[in-house]
Amino acid sequence: MNLSKNYLNKEELSVINNEILKDSFSWYINENVLGPTKFPFLSHTLVKRCDDDQTPLPNSDHYYFFEKIIHRFCKENKTQFKKFTRASLNLSFCNTKYPFISPHVDHKFKHKLIMIYLNNSSGDTLIFNKKYKKGDTLIDINLPEVKKLKVIKKIKPDQGKIMMCDGSYFHTYEFCKHDELRIVGVFTFV
Repeated sequence: MNLSKNYLNKEELSVINNEILKDSFSWYINENVLGPTKFPFLSHTLVKRCDDDQTPLPNSDHYYFFEKIIHRFCKENKTQFKKFTRASLNLSFCNTKYPFISPHVDHKFKHKLIMIYLNNSSGDTLIFNKKYKKGDTLIDINLPEVKKLKVIKKIKPDQGKIMMCDGSYFHTYEFCKHDELRIVGVFTFV
């Protein structure tokens, strides 16, 4: 796992604070994150989810801004980047019924996961000890199997922080406090 605090430079933070975190930024409703238990959130899709044999298509003008950051981070961490398989900005809310969303992996194929934290909030990212091998890419929050998972890494959302890990580890996020929004960039790539 690669983790870098305060990774974004002043110009990048200015774009995030003055464009993405403003009321005029376009967010779109997603009624269900994953599986049978619904966790609504808002998103701004930069690249629609695609398989490793498909060509990713940019879906937003903000794609190019984040593409530069991801390429720079991969180069500095000597990580090969072929193409995005998903890129989205996600805005989530408080949920008092559950501590976190259903643990999941984003794809059935081998990939890397990068998260860029766009604001300061509660709602840590949790990386579990279980890796995807085959079958379901989701463990529903209501299944007893969730209690068997062990957290191997917790990442606090601090603005400008970036995290990269093996995407085959099941992961999730805790919900933020009731008076906060949790805003992150989620990027998967091969």
